[in-house]
Amino acid sequence: MKNIIIGMAVGDAVGVPYEFIYKDRMEIDPCVDMIGHGTHNQPKGTWSDDTSMALCIVDSLKNGLNYSDMADKFSKWLYGNLWTPHGEVFDHGFATKRAIDKWIKGESSAFECGGKSISTNGNGSVMRTLALVPYISNYNPDIRYTVVSNVSSITHAHWISKYSCYLVSEFAVALYKGNSKELAWHTARISFLEMAKSDIAWGNIDKEEFDDEFSFCLIDDLTTLSDNQFSGCGYARDTAVTSIWCILSTNTYKEAVLKAVNYGDDTDTTACVTGGLGGLVYGVDGIPEDWVNSLARKDDIIELVEQYEATYENV
Repeated sequence: MKNIIIGMAVGDAVGVPYEFIYKDRMEIDPCVDMIGHGTHNQPKGTWSDDTSMALCIVDSLKNGLNYSDMADKFSKWLYGNLWTPHGEVFDHGFATKRAIDKWIKGESSAFECGGKSISTNGNGSVMRTLALVPYISNYNPDIRYTVVSNVSSITHAHWISKYSCYLVSEFAVALYKGNSKELAWHTARISFLEMAKSDIAWGNIDKEEFDDEFSFCLIDDLTTLSDNQFSGCGYARDTAVTSIWCILSTNTYKEAVLKAVNYGDDTDTTACVTGGLGGLVYGVDGIPEDWVNSLARKDDIIELVEQYEATYENV
């Protein structure tokens, strides 16, 4: 868990100053290091809502899987500043806020709050899904999909969002189990397509729509792809596939995260997901020391992770 969460938080913090800057500008003046200020005028090492919501998941999972408790913690983050880097929320997604407001009003169960229309497929659930990986890693794919899908649905319930989360989590589970990047992709791709086959057979997903949306996942040999086929935009699918590509096409944590940021646009989220995956591949020791030491609330994050790990070590 530590490798994932520190990896996420650091990647997030590298991306925060560049959020909403488009790729053409990033190509002229690329990100080469962790800095402060920028878009949100935050100190160096500040992470965003991406890490905050991931930490809420870890905090909740200390006491077992409870979707209502996760929704409560998301509410306490948005309106009570729970797990914020400096005591205030400075960024959030509109779909996420609508879903949390729906939960607070008691309008539905926790995993029925998320938007289900095609227009609600922002990356607000993809950005936090890696926090589930240690918990789900020993379950079979059906259970893993159920958990990931339900947690996504607290804020994002369309099948594209749920499958985007599942793709990232399956790649991460394979890495968590010690597989190479290449084997992890092969394993995740097969698992992902098998799960979708079932939904397609039941009529829950249209096959042509799925194949078009996730054409990336129909390719096992990714050497046929190029960097310009990926995007840093805030769409759930793009965040998932671009983050995986940043890991597969680089050789260090730093290189992967900088590549993610330099796609521009939703830089904090692409770098957060890439950073979490990079933490699994390279470990905390593979992250630049200055980046880790600059992290806001680093000791609090580590303490939370240790509490989570102690819970499951004693089970």
